[in-house]
Amino acid sequence: MRLGIICALLREARVFGGGVIPLRAAVEAGDDVLLAVCGMGGENAAAAARLLLERGAECLVSFGLAGGLSPRLPPGAVVVPAAVLDLRGGRHLADPACRDALLRSLYSGSPAPHGDDNALRSDHDAPRNGDNASHTGRNDAPRRGRDELTIHTGPLLCADSPVATVAGKRALFARHGCGAVDMESAAVLAVAAERGAAAIAARVVFDSAAACLPTAVTACADAFGQVDFRRLPPALLRRPAALPAMLRLARAWGPARRSLRRVGGHVLTLGGGDRERIGDGL
Repeated sequence: MRLGIICALLREARVFGGGVIPLRAAVEAGDDVLLAVCGMGGENAAAAARLLLERGAECLVSFGLAGGLSPRLPPGAVVVPAAVLDLRGGRHLADPACRDALLRSLYSGSPAPHGDDNALRSDHDAPRNGDNASHTGRNDAPRRGRDELTIHTGPLLCADSPVATVAGKRALFARHGCGAVDMESAAVLAVAAERGAAAIAARVVFDSAAACLPTAVTACADAFGQVDFRRLPPALLRRPAALPAMLRLARAWGPARRSLRRVGGHVLTLGGGDRERIGDGL
């Protein structure tokens, strides 16, 4: 199966290889794997999804970081949702077979064949392959997978702009009950549905529900997440209260980075790739 992996940020795409990665282009990232770095937002993600499908991708993967909404999801928690909700009431379903194959790989380390009858059948099935963690059926109840990954299988929310404040995250969690939020997955799944293709989301929590995204930092970053460090010191001088939040994000990057690399390896197995070939560009 030919995979098309869509990342909004350049640092997310570097999971699959270092060096220079062209932006807004379809690049070969391995046998039967296409990669596109689209930039943040639904319009950019939709354009990348259409491009990869035109290049022959059979399953799209919206891959990268997310903001935590549930207080039970720490930095590094993995989100593999059955559905992605948008703020206009839309509900976009992940392909069951591709999602089940990824979950089986995450829980057991062995990828399930595409369409395997024994694949996980719902968010609330009992764990398999030796996973003895309890699962309560609540959307915010994570499970423990292989490599000590915390895995959340409830819905993912897709917003139109970054959710930068703790109060904003709390309000979205109370209203929608989703464990995490991103800005691209709904568009990727919507384009796939229009074209009759498969698509899933695989996201890793970076900023937890208790962490804010300081304006002093976000204002210095472009659509691909690249920070202009020349602008950062003056921004922090203007807003010195942002420094503790920035340091918290710096600490969160460690577990988020480790999970991105681990999940990226499991994503590659969906296309029959070797998870040991995961890039070391982060």
